[in-house]
Amino acid sequence: MAPARDFRPFEGIKVLDLTHALAGPFATQMLVDLGADVVKLENPDHLDYGRLVPPFVGDKSHYFLAIHHGKRSVAADLRSDEGRQLAQELAAQADVVIENFRPGVAARMGLDYKLLAERNPRLIQCSISGFGQEGSHVGLPVYDAVIQALSGFMSVTGEPDGAPLRCGVSLGDIVAGLYAAQAISAALFEREVTGRGRALDVPMLDSMVSLLTYYITLVQTSGEIPRATGSAHATIVPLSNFRTQDAWIIIAATTEGFWRNLCRALGREDMITDPRFAMLADRQIHRETLMAELNAIIATKTSAEWTEILNAFDVPNGQVNNVAQVLHSDIAAERQMFRPVATAEGTVQVCRYPVTDRDFGRGPLAPDSAPAMGEHTEEVLRQWLGRAA
Repeated sequence: MAPARDFRPFEGIKVLDLTHALAGPFATQMLVDLGADVVKLENPDHLDYGRLVPPFVGDKSHYFLAIHHGKRSVAADLRSDEGRQLAQELAAQADVVIENFRPGVAARMGLDYKLLAERNPRLIQCSISGFGQEGSHVGLPVYDAVIQALSGFMSVTGEPDGAPLRCGVSLGDIVAGLYAAQAISAALFEREVTGRGRALDVPMLDSMVSLLTYYITLVQTSGEIPRATGSAHATIVPLSNFRTQDAWIIIAATTEGFWRNLCRALGREDMITDPRFAMLADRQIHRETLMAELNAIIATKTSAEWTEILNAFDVPNGQVNNVAQVLHSDIAAERQMFRPVATAEGTVQVCRYPVTDRDFGRGPLAPDSAPAMGEHTEEVLRQWLGRAA
């Protein structure tokens, strides 16, 4: 077997990070995890919101630690001529520039793609915004919750008779960051063929709407507007959470085979041939009756007991864990889902990039901590520009 090595396909790629808050920093965090040299250019007089969110570990926000570990920080004020000139010089040496200003702001600072590409035609610029760089909504202020509402996502999230519900994770930001990293990866691959970069436009709204997938086809084919169904699936029955004697579990009998396995696990093989439940179309019609029977059965045992039984019958299931349980779970330790970053107060676990190289290891397990403001200014200017600060 070949010796172990890190999974770092973007080693040597220089990324100038002009982002703030969550969507952009999440994207550049993935690029760091894949080996890129990400330099965060930030204004010491106008801190990234992520630096300010309590609680803190020493002098660093937990929020900032989560999405900025392994990056380098250069202090500069892009509102000044000197700061803009520095950004342009760094962009001339970069492979990627990524920003999530309101549309038009980067251009007003002399950082629009056409200008930067004149000096660096291989440059890839990625712009993340709420509604894209053009259109009637350009320039409107927007945050994750607004995107979740406008995208239709909140209308299908929550309990059937409850208020529309925002996903607890800032999914509008996260999915835009994911698409940004994916698009940057594709553009870097394309550049190997063409020798030229390109400008990428990543709208949060478009990204969030793309997650609706089968809901978009459902509303067209059923003639009905999809509604919130709690933890249940809109069309697959049974796929839902169930209250046990002591907690909650999810059961996902998504195929006819899994449905029959579930009936056997529950000791109710009669439901396999019951015409009300025999096929998915039947279970859709008789959803309420079926769920009432299943809820009554599941309530008779603990989650641990059901997990053992359902696993034995090959039924997809899972206990509903809280975040602390996930952090300290056996499977997280086995999968090495988290990795430590050092702080002045000790180590903090952060999420690692989830894709691994099966032959060559899991990538770096001890990345640098999140940078202090301007911590790497002299180092980056020397390495990228060949001069002192």
